[in-house]
Amino acid sequence: MLRRITFFKPYYCSGCCTRFKSTFSKDPVSNPDGSSLPDSEKAIHPFRVAVEEQGSIVKRLIKEATTSSEELDKAVIKLKNKKQLLEAKLQELSSLIPQVNKVKLDDLIKQRFYYDQSFSIYGGVAGLYDFGPAGCAVKNHLLQDWRQFFVLTDGMLEVDCPVLTPEAPLRASGHVEKFTDYLISDSLTGESYRADHLIRQSLESLAKKKGKQSGEAKQALAGLGSLDGQGLQGLIDRFGITAPGTGNALTQPREFNLMFDTAAGADSRQQGGRHRLFLRPETAQGIFTNFRRLLDFNRGRLPMAVAQIGQSFRNEVQPRSGLLRLREFALAEIEHFYDPEDRRLRFRQHPPCEMAHYAADCWDAECLLTDGCGRVDWIECVGCADRAAYDLSRHSEASGESLVAARTATGGTSRSFTPSVVEPSFGVGRLLSAILEHNYRQRPGRDEQRTCLSLPAWLAPYHCALLPMNGGSAEMRQLIRRLHRRLAVGENLAGLVDADSRGVSIGKRYARCDQLGVPFAVTVDYDSVAEVKAGALSELDSNLLSDWPADCRQPTVTLRERDSRQQVRVPIDRVPGLVKQLVEQRVTWSQVMDTEAVFQGQTGTKSNR
Repeated sequence: MLRRITFFKPYYCSGCCTRFKSTFSKDPVSNPDGSSLPDSEKAIHPFRVAVEEQGSIVKRLIKEATTSSEELDKAVIKLKNKKQLLEAKLQELSSLIPQVNKVKLDDLIKQRFYYDQSFSIYGGVAGLYDFGPAGCAVKNHLLQDWRQFFVLTDGMLEVDCPVLTPEAPLRASGHVEKFTDYLISDSLTGESYRADHLIRQSLESLAKKKGKQSGEAKQALAGLGSLDGQGLQGLIDRFGITAPGTGNALTQPREFNLMFDTAAGADSRQQGGRHRLFLRPETAQGIFTNFRRLLDFNRGRLPMAVAQIGQSFRNEVQPRSGLLRLREFALAEIEHFYDPEDRRLRFRQHPPCEMAHYAADCWDAECLLTDGCGRVDWIECVGCADRAAYDLSRHSEASGESLVAARTATGGTSRSFTPSVVEPSFGVGRLLSAILEHNYRQRPGRDEQRTCLSLPAWLAPYHCALLPMNGGSAEMRQLIRRLHRRLAVGENLAGLVDADSRGVSIGKRYARCDQLGVPFAVTVDYDSVAEVKAGALSELDSNLLSDWPADCRQPTVTLRERDSRQQVRVPIDRVPGLVKQLVEQRVTWSQVMDTEAVFQGQTGTKSNR
């Protein structure tokens, strides 16, 4: 499964833009000395090993009955210090990566309607975003490839369960009581903040200053993730943290449940909450409650993997940073069920404070991303949790349904057991943000104001743009229709027709397509029209998929590649197949440049046709 978890990595420019994060772990596929790691990871490897070794010491001391509290406290402090050195080294390497102009990237995303804040004509709603045509297309291509990569290739099962979930299964899973964040508020204005985020921001500001408090703030940051409400209040008091903007005192941290609740039926609220429902915070519970049927469908065989793609909802205290923290978002999750006595895979443990209530072990796969304040930081894009037998056991106990599997051992004896579960959970919005940011480019030199998205061809919202020369004659539009039809029906490719009648130059239309991330553009110009035999188009227009007549000269068009901006001249009916080969990476653009006629400029004009 580790091989599968690296699915998203090829989208980014270098290996240093992704990482696995586990407090007590080293890279799972490297040699002990780190020799197989990329250069960026080799610098980090000694720090990871130091954290792992100290983490092992802490775990050993916890298990030993003779360990004194003083000895354990010293070991924990030493572990926190090593963690702090690791994080500092990670931040140092992160600072070496060229920063993206976040303002220009956000402008491009909004201008080309990849996505934008929902209900913006009414002022917008925090944490809710609409995906435009380009955003929908890239998201769909991403999920199609995810499904191909995981579900189809590995023979997984797939389900689709409703987002509305009754209270009973979510109470059994622990979400009703434990799916919480700590909330604090301005004591006068009442404005609320997520406690750990506000404290982290304050401590980061103090850590940048000189003096005694700087060192104390850095030490406090290292242990921030392990604190409960009382510990968070201790930091507020110790460092004099107040409400941002007003300087008012803050309320005590209090637990806040992140689920949206509602009710079913017109009179449901008068029936003692009997029909209380929640918008699901994850897709997993629908899989767990259907475990018995899924196991039967799979003929009782384990291991068994079940996938689900769908919307989830969390009532975030402070949604922020575009798609990075939303109240409604898409998840692509997999539940791997296996016999706990036949385990071949292990994830090392995060500190308990960093894990969800259902997790026994947890890993994060993180990407370097720019937040709303322009800071580059590691952001979780995939969480990999060892849920053990927690969910199935709780649902079995609450529902009275036996959610167990059976295995016949050598000799004919049968053994029943509750399967354990490993869950990789992919945040689709965060992956999409990472894809856009890591493929954002600004043209060098005098074109530096021009921006583009250098998306892989298969992932781009449209595979090819179809552009008639300025204005576009009737003959040009006929040739464009033929190309569009043969791309869509003949090759299953998405073509974007950009026939601008407002006199916008071909150069500006190329730039517009580059900003959308379209990898190839076909231009039908005056030379294309001049090469067509009189009357041939009217005959072909009745059947756009028919081959060009053998006795007629086939017109040529230009094919442009986005990143190099180079162009070649190609016969029109060869274009769809050539673009298909380029999208599927069966040929490279350099090979096309070697075999096709390089375009030097058209010879015909509108006036000399």
